[in-house]
Amino acid sequence: MKTFLRTAVCEDSPGDSARLRWIIECAEVSETAFFTSGEKFLASNPAGRYDVVFMDIYFSETSGAELTGLEAAQALRGADDRVEIVFTTTSEDYALEAYRMDAAQYLVKPLKSEDVEKTLRQAALKTEALQEVCSVTVNHRKVNIPLSKIIYAEVMGFRCLIHTTEGITETLCSLNKLEKLLPPPSFYRCHRSYIVNFRYVKEIDEDFTMKNGDVVYIGRRGAKEASDAYKMWLMDAVWRREI
Repeated sequence: MKTFLRTAVCEDSPGDSARLRWIIECAEVSETAFFTSGEKFLASNPAGRYDVVFMDIYFSETSGAELTGLEAAQALRGADDRVEIVFTTTSEDYALEAYRMDAAQYLVKPLKSEDVEKTLRQAALKTEALQEVCSVTVNHRKVNIPLSKIIYAEVMGFRCLIHTTEGITETLCSLNKLEKLLPPPSFYRCHRSYIVNFRYVKEIDEDFTMKNGDVVYIGRRGAKEASDAYKMWLMDAVWRREI
């Protein structure tokens, strides 16, 4: 695996922890931290530090842990909505509750190397997508904007306004040229003056309502095509567990 992944293992069983370490090292993941309780894990300020967290649901009484893995994961999810949480357990009883926390996987012990490796591959693909950028010129200077942060782009006079999660970037780059820099299927030219990122769409009616409350207009002639493209992307994203 070529992609650098930051992983954490929260597991109080020495045997299970050693097995996970072996599988992860075989997958050539570059950095892994190990914890024996949810309290120790949360004390390390994990939000934003890891791409994948393997979290045991049950901790033994001898470990001194008071939090369950579900409780620790819920605290993490409240501070980090991007990290991939993988629950590991001896029981399937909490699978529904785990997926309500947007868990990437729910793996039943004894862990199979192929299941762990598949989870790491999926996380690597997601990490690669988050690292992709769009390069535009702003005030005679090249600026790289992460694709994952672009909500939509619009034409305003002779400028393009790129709306991101961190603010608005203005560039003289044309929307036609910008369209070539924003790859489908996530990005879609829904209007002669707008390119939308489906990942930030809250709902679609006559136009797109974005998660930040903005409205992105859909060209009337292409309304059905835009609606179909969004629905196809949405079904694919749900299947891939990207949303």
